[in-house]
Amino acid sequence: MGDSALARLCSTCRALDISPAKFYSHSSIPSNNTEGHAVRIGYLDDLFKRRHDCTFCDLLCDAIYTPQNEEIVFDGFDVQGDRVNCFMDWPQKSQLDRNRRLRIFSDESIFTPAYIALLNDHNPSRTQASASVDLDEVRSWIRECEHSHDKSCQMYCTRDRSLPKLRVIDTELRCLVEKQTPLKYCALSYVWGSNGSQPAPLVLTKQNLAALEQPGAFLDDHQTLPKTVRDAVDIAFRLGVQYLWVDSLCILQDSLEDFHKTAPFMDTVYGQAVLTICAASSDYANAGIFGPDSMSRAFIRTSGSYGPLRLGVMKTLRDQIISSRWNHRGWTFQEKVLSTRALVFVDEDVFYECGRSRKKVGSRLSADEIQALSTMGSPSSLCTPQQNPIDRLSKHVEIYSHRELAFSRDRLLAFEGVLGALSNAADSRKSGLIFCYGLPKSHFDWSLLWEPKGLSRRLPLEERAGSILPSWSWCGWSGASWWNPGTTFQPRSDLHQWLAQNTWVIWWIGADSSHDLVLSTGEGSSEGGVSQDEVDGTIKWYGYRQTNVDNVDFFGRTLRREWQLNNEDFPNYPTHDPIEGCLNFCTWSAHFSLSPGLGSRESGPYWNSLAQVAFNVAPGVYKRSLLDRSGQWCGEVILNDSNSNYDCEVFEFLAISDAQAGILGIAYYALMICWIQPETLAERVGLARIHTDAFHKGSLEPGLQWKEITLG
Repeated sequence: MGDSALARLCSTCRALDISPAKFYSHSSIPSNNTEGHAVRIGYLDDLFKRRHDCTFCDLLCDAIYTPQNEEIVFDGFDVQGDRVNCFMDWPQKSQLDRNRRLRIFSDESIFTPAYIALLNDHNPSRTQASASVDLDEVRSWIRECEHSHDKSCQMYCTRDRSLPKLRVIDTELRCLVEKQTPLKYCALSYVWGSNGSQPAPLVLTKQNLAALEQPGAFLDDHQTLPKTVRDAVDIAFRLGVQYLWVDSLCILQDSLEDFHKTAPFMDTVYGQAVLTICAASSDYANAGIFGPDSMSRAFIRTSGSYGPLRLGVMKTLRDQIISSRWNHRGWTFQEKVLSTRALVFVDEDVFYECGRSRKKVGSRLSADEIQALSTMGSPSSLCTPQQNPIDRLSKHVEIYSHRELAFSRDRLLAFEGVLGALSNAADSRKSGLIFCYGLPKSHFDWSLLWEPKGLSRRLPLEERAGSILPSWSWCGWSGASWWNPGTTFQPRSDLHQWLAQNTWVIWWIGADSSHDLVLSTGEGSSEGGVSQDEVDGTIKWYGYRQTNVDNVDFFGRTLRREWQLNNEDFPNYPTHDPIEGCLNFCTWSAHFSLSPGLGSRESGPYWNSLAQVAFNVAPGVYKRSLLDRSGQWCGEVILNDSNSNYDCEVFEFLAISDAQAGILGIAYYALMICWIQPETLAERVGLARIHTDAFHKGSLEPGLQWKEITLG
């Protein structure tokens, strides 16, 4: 390496003698740089002082200063003011053993180790990488799981759901076949599409179905499989599994009938697979299981130089997973969490997961890697009957709802497998866990209390074409949704008691030509005494329950006779015409205006010093004040960005349940609505909490009304 190339290196870094050969696993690493023998670079504060004159010191500082390294302050000292020693070595990355990374670390683990890779064109490609994976090790883990693990790794959640036949790729004949189930097969989770510079990848259509069913079809140049699929076929074959399920090639992409026959059963497809192969490095179908053949810039956090060498600081495993396109795609969420076992490919690392264990092919898992893998959700995690299914639902909706879909109309369909698994795992006979457009019928009043968690918007009609995605469900909106722990009664609390004492609405849902009751009750009734469910605490998870006691309705809820809201039997049938996917119900309606500021909270009768209103609570989410007919502050409403500018406008609000005691004292949860068709069809705009006295006595014109509503 010439002197001119080293001119911008300090004497300390020049002495490190970093060369391209040291990044290759087949090279002989000098004795002072071998794995397990660290080379001291110097103190971090000295690197910090030299960073403007030395390109490698600058890169090292960028590598070490990350949000995760909270023990390091900006001048290079730790938070106690002590100096931080920095070292480097060349550890063996994994048994794939093609490229080495330069590791930067501290002797007392003051900061998270950083890994630096060679970005020059000398870097060997990763073609045939899948052939280097030790699949004997993976096979032994699968056998251990099948024979030694308990129900946490078994197909509990799919026991009542099955497809009689499944179209799969035969990895021996290299063609499509249709086989009777049960069947031993692998499944693939990956990102569809091309990178823009290549033609669209091969998918299954009515036109090419017959050709792809011919033995050797995928060996034909005209029927070339995308590289990611080819790698998966090779891995399944080497594992001794003859069949592979790939959605784009096993479902007819131009047949809605074939699509809707299979798509709702993703819990079955992935749950009954021997193994799901997850191509987490691949951003498009031809990238391959390990990602692009050359060093992917997707895994580089920052870059710099050492003389003529271009070097990149690798993202941590957690950052690689979180930032990957695979982790942002809507369909891949359920593909991972519904799997019984998963083999996850991230850069050149391969991880195995089941309900009981996590392992790394070729080496031991580090603590950082275990934590990173946990961000993706564990296989079989939905299928544990001992866990609160409503709590799991709320967490999975929060994670899934921020993900991206090529077609917004698939927003609910891409989550149907999760809902099916939750219903089975919860034992729906006891809990009544049946879903209505993504919300549990057994806890319906509570489930309507979702809020936007970030930028969101009502999906326009053209994006919903072909699907029913109502405004009253999270699935009818883009962006992340959640049940806000700051404002909503949480599922870990006694939801059963809250539903029994704080709700009253009888909900109907429009079907083809009729109205159906939404609310569902669990099996059996309470007739006195203490049940086993009460002893072990699981009764708190239950929703509505039929009871044989006085002063409750059919769903076990306290009657509010002063309102004359309920009857001992079912209420009268709705008078509005049924509209599929629309709720029909009766409740109190009132009108309030949105304040352009904080409102007159301090002098109003409903003021509470803890109320924090009329400010942006998260990007794209606004909490606005509500004013009654006297201009007094009386509540708050959560709106998305597109609905946040309604200053001083009057809106209608529908009381749907009692709010939990707290900031507003005695209050209602209420839906803010807008009318799509005047007094005929409304849509949800936001969720409000309004003081009960204000609701009954402070409404603007036309005043408090008991109304029948159709909500789309």
